[in-house]
Amino acid sequence: MKCKLYHLHPEKRAFADDLFHQYQTDAQVSELFVRCRLQSSPHGHAQVNRHFAFNVGETYNYSSIPTTVPLEDSPPCVSVAKNEISNVVLRTLRCSVEFNQVLSVAYMEGMGMKFHSDGEVGLGDVVASLSLGSPARMSFRLRNKPGKGTFDHSAVTREEYEHWFDHACRLCRKSKPRVDEESSTPLQTELVCPTLFTVDIQHGDVFIMIGNTQRFYEHEIERVPGFRIAATCRRIEDVHAHANRTQS
Repeated sequence: MKCKLYHLHPEKRAFADDLFHQYQTDAQVSELFVRCRLQSSPHGHAQVNRHFAFNVGETYNYSSIPTTVPLEDSPPCVSVAKNEISNVVLRTLRCSVEFNQVLSVAYMEGMGMKFHSDGEVGLGDVVASLSLGSPARMSFRLRNKPGKGTFDHSAVTREEYEHWFDHACRLCRKSKPRVDEESSTPLQTELVCPTLFTVDIQHGDVFIMIGNTQRFYEHEIERVPGFRIAATCRRIEDVHAHANRTQS
C-alpha cells in the first residue's frame, strides 16, 4: 500500500503573490470561476457546488461538471500555474509528468471540500496542487472502501485489500470479521476510519500525491478562513472519459 506525499514550501512568496493577483485579474477579463452543477443530487433536483471551478485541458468528471477549455486557450494565470507545478514536480521527482489538465478551484471564506479521492479510472498516479491565498488544512484518512466509486476494482488485489482491511480495523478499533471466501467478497465491507494526519498548506506551497495514495486514502479541505485558489494538475487518459460516459 505504498504511497508518497511531498509538501514543498517556496523560498520566497513573491511569485505566489503575483500569480494570486493574476488569477483575480484574469477572472475580471473573462468568466473563469463558476459554480459547477453536481452530477447527482440526493433529492433529484439540480444543485451546484459551493466552491467555484474552472477546468483547462482534458475533461475531468468528478462530483460536478466544471467549465472546460482547451489547453491552448488557457488564460495566462493557468498557464503560469501549470508551468510552475510541472517544474516543481520535475525537481522533486526527478522525472517529468506530461500534465494535460488543470483544475482551478476558488474557495470563499468558510468553504471547503469534503472527503474524496482522485482515484477515478484513467487518472494518472501523480496529482500536484499549487495553493494561493488563504491557508488551508488537508486531512487524510483511509477510504471506507479501496477503489470505491469509478475506480477500477480489478486493480485491487485480495492481498492489498486484506492489508488495507487489517489496518482499517486497527484504526477503527474494530475486530476483523470472518469472511467466507466462497460466498462473499471483502470489497462489500465499509468502515468509517478516523483522520490519520493533517497538513497545513500555506500560500505558494505545492503538494504532490503519488503512488497508491488515491487507491487507499481520501482527503478533505477543511473550511478556509479566507479567499483561496488551488490549481491542481493531473494526467488524464482517454479511458477516464469513456468510463464516465459509460456510467451516465
